Amino acid sequence: MLTTLLHATQQWAKRLTRRYTTCPLCSELNTQLICPACTKMLPEITTQCFQCGLPLNMVDTSHNALRCGQCVKTPPAFDLCISPYHYALPVSQFITQLKFQHKLYYAQVLAELLITKIEQHAEGLPDCIIPVPLHKKRLRQRGFNQAVEIARPIARRYSIPLNTRCCTRVVSTAPQMQQNKKTRQKNIRNAFKIATDFPYKHVAIVDDVMTTGQTVNELARVLRKQGAERIQIWSAARA
Repeated sequence: MLTTLLHATQQWAKRLTRRYTTCPLCSELNTQLICPACTKMLPEITTQCFQCGLPLNMVDTSHNALRCGQCVKTPPAFDLCISPYHYALPVSQFITQLKFQHKLYYAQVLAELLITKIEQHAEGLPDCIIPVPLHKKRLRQRGFNQAVEIARPIARRYSIPLNTRCCTRVVSTAPQMQQNKKTRQKNIRNAFKIATDFPYKHVAIVDDVMTTGQTVNELARVLRKQGAERIQIWSAARA
């Protein structure tokens, strides 16, 4: 009886020390950031190009071996893209609430969603995490860089340096989501500048959502010119 009582006391102590959070979708108390029921509602991409993250309408018969026709024909400047969710509800809501309503809590939510997929698919951890930089004008307007806020919890989880100084956005570009593909390419060309003493060989670029990939590809291109040999893209959503 004493053993049973001791076991019950230990189990109760564990429950007291367990951290509970409120699910951002259903508001239920839960030990995970998003409860299991709501996790099933997330718009996960089931099959996609491993290099650019583009969703593909086919069955993946060889893990991490699928490439879209565009990546085969014209490979991007980066090697791997982890972008696990369609830009659809509720993930799109998390992103818009973060960017335009200044609800920074959603950066933690998006980071946790990314961490789950990074642990499944990342081909080795990078030497450094680089959030896609905002131009100083846009940064003043918004007050924060959403890519930095998403990158912080990931950097802490893996004890990887988060570098926000080695790369700057020197051209104030129009919002990419308002442009067609051809205009996006022209819009973002030479928009980034990398420090001449850039020391990293393996980097991960973090952003909130990837649309055509022109922004991260341009950043990857200039990072390669500065000596980066392996580049991963980590974004919460893929449009």
